[in-house]
Amino acid sequence: MVLPLIHVDIFKDLEEHLYRDCVPSRFATLENQQNDMKSTCYKQWLQDDFKENIFTNYHNLNNIYILTKGTESKTNSSTTSTSQEVQLTFVYIFCLKPIWNNKINKSSNIKMSTNSTDSIKHFILVHGACHGAWCWYKIKPLLEASGHKVTVVDLAASGTNLKKIEDVETFSQYSEPLLEVIESLPPKEKVVLVGHSLGGLNIALAMEKFPTKVQVGVFLTAFVPDTQHKPSYVIEKCVEGIPASDFSDTTFSQCGNKTSMLFGPNFLSTKVYQHCSSEDFELIKCLIRPSSLFIEDLSQEKNFSKEGYGSISRAFVVCTEDLTISLEYQQLMIQNSGINDVMEINGADHMAMLCKPQELSDCLQQIAAKYK
Repeated sequence: MVLPLIHVDIFKDLEEHLYRDCVPSRFATLENQQNDMKSTCYKQWLQDDFKENIFTNYHNLNNIYILTKGTESKTNSSTTSTSQEVQLTFVYIFCLKPIWNNKINKSSNIKMSTNSTDSIKHFILVHGACHGAWCWYKIKPLLEASGHKVTVVDLAASGTNLKKIEDVETFSQYSEPLLEVIESLPPKEKVVLVGHSLGGLNIALAMEKFPTKVQVGVFLTAFVPDTQHKPSYVIEKCVEGIPASDFSDTTFSQCGNKTSMLFGPNFLSTKVYQHCSSEDFELIKCLIRPSSLFIEDLSQEKNFSKEGYGSISRAFVVCTEDLTISLEYQQLMIQNSGINDVMEINGADHMAMLCKPQELSDCLQQIAAKYK
């Protein structure tokens, strides 16, 4: 069983809770601080007669992640200068704590850090065109370190999905992996949907089909449809405002009843990834796949309904230096579609999850905390 993480600050209280009036124990602590994260590995030595009890206690606390256990020989020196080999049971407990987190409230003996059952969210993160679930690799561990559940989805013909874009005829087919995840959720579970760029239309479709499964839809500098126009409208208006020269090295091809596209390196480096690291730019060059905006199909679809998509709360995360979906167009979509909450990440390009991961993680958690 994989259990949630627990903040390092709580271990003094935890030790007192588990071992008060029980058996002697000690913690051996190794700490490493790197990349703004603090990780601590606790090696707990236990007497054999208590080893079963500790796992029961950990399970009941439901906030410990046990990595491994085992036995090891230790030499105890007595006052008579003789030595005795004894077999002790140990358990490794790994805790991951962002160093920017506040100290926990220790008003009670065991107090979890911001993660009560009600505050733990299930985020489903949806990528944009030509990308894949891999682009959330910085965000997923940040949200999980705060105790949340995170699902990242490869849409059809994207990331590691085995389909080719030639085999995906409609936007609904393109969205199938996301729709299958939401359909498989337990009956009473609700999720926080996050769509980036074209992924805004994917989460809108999911909200339309499963309105009772979504707490809030978050549009990260993403296309936000309304209920007055065809789903393609918001893409068409955006593309109209982009000079053709911006797409000079982007490849467009007729692919069945749709147009496929593959972003060129110049477009990516100057309009999409301009504030990202060189390492992240190398990732997209290695992992990019042909995709489509599915304008032809979306122009034939029905409008999203007020009873489905329109009934779900929506939030927007503005990226102020996005050169793919301009700041002006982001603001126009917000005004046009009746967004409930707006947050802003200053200095973020189109790929906020890569160039401003901590800021985006904070935004997502602040938005999600408002909805149940």
